[in-house]
Amino acid sequence: MPSASRSRFPSTSPPQSSASLSSGNATSHSRSSSGSSLGHGPALIQLHYFLQKTQEVVAHDIRTYILWDIREHPRKAQTVSQLPLPIPSEVLNAYATNPPVAYINVTCEYPKPWSTVVHASGANQSGGFPQNRATAGVTVADLLGAIYNHARTHPVSTSEFNALLPKQQTRVLDAYEKRRKVVNTNQVIPGNSTASSRRNAAPPAGEGIKLVDTFLMHTMFAGLEVDLNNACTVNLSVKRPN
Repeated sequence: MPSASRSRFPSTSPPQSSASLSSGNATSHSRSSSGSSLGHGPALIQLHYFLQKTQEVVAHDIRTYILWDIREHPRKAQTVSQLPLPIPSEVLNAYATNPPVAYINVTCEYPKPWSTVVHASGANQSGGFPQNRATAGVTVADLLGAIYNHARTHPVSTSEFNALLPKQQTRVLDAYEKRRKVVNTNQVIPGNSTASSRRNAAPPAGEGIKLVDTFLMHTMFAGLEVDLNNACTVNLSVKRPN
């Protein structure tokens, strides 16, 4: 895809969510970082291990602790070591980081740099890391839910779509149409089945192409890594299905 300006990393105060489109050819797409913990002033923040990116095979030749297609609600995510069991509620309700933080910036390099901010839900948490119940902190469920919601609701602008190559436009439209069919809607892009007419047709008002449609086949969660250069920031990796 044509290059575009890189999204700026969020500052230490929670910014607004942002996104833009880009290309990548690796099986797993992520920003390089130093591991699963980050310097946050004098403190050290560590990700819940269920969320961490790993190079080790956890089970069934899978290198993540959870099996999750980000097009689907996190409640459908499964525990890799106990397939096909879902993620236990005590893990979903656990704090995503130790110590807990009120917000987390999530960034991703695929298909182009984008970011979103996850805020603590304030729900009653239990399990996972030791925690101060008087402290509001982002939970595992908050983090996965924010990724899911941002990917499926963030719109792709006309200029971003037009910047794609014709072949890429066709693939994105295919992904869009498949997603709309999954949610049982009759709202599809008008026009006949030719690629040129579909590229020139506008999506239905209020719907349209979303960020997740541009992921094409790279829709599997591949783990998170903390960013040692930016406070309260984690980098999301995505990959093709095994």
